[in-house]
Amino acid sequence: MSGPQSAKDPSRDFTMNTSPSSEDVCLVVGDWFVDEHWVCGTHRSSSSSRTGRSHLRALHSAKGIVRAFCGAGRSALFLHHLFRPSSEGSPLMSIMGLGFWHRADTEALTSLFDPTAPAQTPYRLTSADLAHPDGIELLNMNDGLNFESPNPSPEKHLAWRDKREYTTRIIRIYTRGKQDQVIYDRLDWELKTPEVKWSSRTLDHLEELLRARLNGRSVKAVIIKDMRKGAITGEIIDWLAGLKFDNATWFISSKRWRPAWLEKLGEKVTLSLVMIPQVAAEEALRSRAEKLTRWITRAGRPSKEAITLIDDFAKFTQAKNIIVVPEGFSVLACEYESGSVRDYVVQSEATPERITVDMGYASILFPALVACVSKPGGAMNIEDRLKLATRAAYEWVHYEARRVTEFSKPWEPNPEAWPSTDALKQIKARIHDAANTGEPKTFGNIHRNEWDVARKEWTEALSEVGIVGRDKEKGGGRLELWRAMLEVDGYVCCDESKREQLRHLLRGVQLFSKNPRYHASCMLVASPGSGKTFLAKRLSETANLRFTPFNITQMRSKGDILECLDTIVATQAESDESPLMVFVDEINAQLENATVYGAFLTPLEDGTYVHGGRTFNLRPCLWVFAGTGHPGKSQADQRRNLIQPETPEKGSDFVSRLTLGVIDLSASDGNNDHKGDNIEEYKMHATEKVYLGVGMLRHEFPDVQRVSEPVLRAFWELPQHATVRDIKHFVRRFTDIQYGEVTARSVPDRWPGNDDKDRDRWRILCAKERLSDKADVEIVTFVESERRGRFRLS
Repeated sequence: MSGPQSAKDPSRDFTMNTSPSSEDVCLVVGDWFVDEHWVCGTHRSSSSSRTGRSHLRALHSAKGIVRAFCGAGRSALFLHHLFRPSSEGSPLMSIMGLGFWHRADTEALTSLFDPTAPAQTPYRLTSADLAHPDGIELLNMNDGLNFESPNPSPEKHLAWRDKREYTTRIIRIYTRGKQDQVIYDRLDWELKTPEVKWSSRTLDHLEELLRARLNGRSVKAVIIKDMRKGAITGEIIDWLAGLKFDNATWFISSKRWRPAWLEKLGEKVTLSLVMIPQVAAEEALRSRAEKLTRWITRAGRPSKEAITLIDDFAKFTQAKNIIVVPEGFSVLACEYESGSVRDYVVQSEATPERITVDMGYASILFPALVACVSKPGGAMNIEDRLKLATRAAYEWVHYEARRVTEFSKPWEPNPEAWPSTDALKQIKARIHDAANTGEPKTFGNIHRNEWDVARKEWTEALSEVGIVGRDKEKGGGRLELWRAMLEVDGYVCCDESKREQLRHLLRGVQLFSKNPRYHASCMLVASPGSGKTFLAKRLSETANLRFTPFNITQMRSKGDILECLDTIVATQAESDESPLMVFVDEINAQLENATVYGAFLTPLEDGTYVHGGRTFNLRPCLWVFAGTGHPGKSQADQRRNLIQPETPEKGSDFVSRLTLGVIDLSASDGNNDHKGDNIEEYKMHATEKVYLGVGMLRHEFPDVQRVSEPVLRAFWELPQHATVRDIKHFVRRFTDIQYGEVTARSVPDRWPGNDDKDRDRWRILCAKERLSDKADVEIVTFVESERRGRFRLS
């Protein structure tokens, strides 16, 4: 099989003359990019013209190195450093990279692997001499995809390829802001090209090229680095799996969440590891189908939904190790064996140590884990692997940040010369079967536990009175408050329908916080005393928004609403440090015998209002309205939902302007006392009251550390119509609390609603079940759980 050829094609001249340096090969397949790190400052020249909005000037030294690998190339560079001996000799394993780049750039990309090669500095136009490092071979997948063209002549074929092929360059521009803040901008050089489509002929030709390059050598590892730029497709994965590299172990990192080509891949190949980097992890968070709020809770444990999701993902992929990088440097690692997840390890801190510039942690953590999971130099357990890999990845990106922070000094591209890289040296020593250099410092807060234990604890926490780890004979156990506060810190919610509403709200709030270009708005609907104001405050704190509250019932006329809008403008003028959350409570209330929805239509629509004949502009803010009725529902609809009926003027227009819609928290806020209607729902509401009651105990009596089971039963038996406010007043009537312990004698006689039936039923239950009134249930917040590391295996 042949296509147009040309002796002048540089991609062929170089690659075909490269001699193999190792009998074993590691394939690195994926999206290959080149980064350029430009450090700039403001150029204040009186002689410059056409400066535009800003005039920047490069600050690098004369021999400044700005070019580096990104994506698959970055992971390949890390592995090449590990495979390359520190002294003379050939690498233990050759890297063979497969990806898309311009046909003329193969030699330039290969040269980037040599830290001793002359640097290509932006201060000169002529290219530096290119190096040919041992152990590096690159195969341009364009040679397979574009080997046939409608132009028969070699010259026209190459010209046709030049219109289709490119090397992706990412220019990262760094400037200084206030208080040494690094401001980052990005410019991508890439052509708009059609989706990659392989045919049987082009894949056959790519196989010919690959087998010719392998020349009988054994492929020991297949590394897939999918950056969602088109190199990795289902056709390519099936093609690679069909090549039958019998001795090869596969490792995959994909920015896609659950790509279809991953399904049951572990049954076709030896799939050792799948990494879910932050982009894919966030995609799962945004997916309503996954019902996921957090991968790792603030207490440092996998969330209930994360456990279910990873169980399903492990069966979906059949990978032996699942690694999730949810945010920053936090990691959740799981082992899958014999059809189930066994152990897991968590590094729960997003920023365990100071990082000055984000240099791409995931692209280094991935190959570091590959090296550790491969178990060179003896087996490593999952905890030791994560400790070593996370520390080594941090050492790499921490030193690389000097490209930006120490731009005036010559950049040292050789990791062998980098200081303070103990973990990196230890991984390399293990690979080369050399003596270890010592135990590296642990990175962050790393804990290990069994997966079944985590699953069991979540089941216990959301059942009955929520006690985790209680021994039937000896008692004890914990009530871990953070388990009922996953969506919004401090806000208790166990009911799944309400949690879904909160997840939707939280996604909108976080999106506005990250990019406050336009007004965002929503309305909270719930019964009186259910905690709407508290929820809004907690959301503002979570998203770092300035909380600005108003209450319609405290106003006398609609003119007061204009005064409120004036206050918003004045507050925004005082500081632009962070956007505002404008909280308008009791929006269902009337002023001057009419509803007030119409007063907010224009501010919500285009951010303006008129006062005294003058038009004022409001900078984008997050509007949170709260009320007991849905403005767009009829009286009959609202009666069915058991919330106060309203027939608002312009209610439908108001609702249509709410970008996040109406967040209805009323469907299960405790207004239905009919246990028989849905017993499971009733039990969940009762469990939620336990968490609410204990949380308020800690708030009203901060020294309280332990409670007895009868106290928890008292909260569980509270009438279903009891609101958050009712429970707060109930807790404030507790008496005789001593030594940080609460027992049944502290429970007041007067219960919410003054209904003795609930109190008497509680007393009968405690006596019938012979519940011990010993205060042996420990109350645990997320801070205490994380600090004590209770779930660490002994």
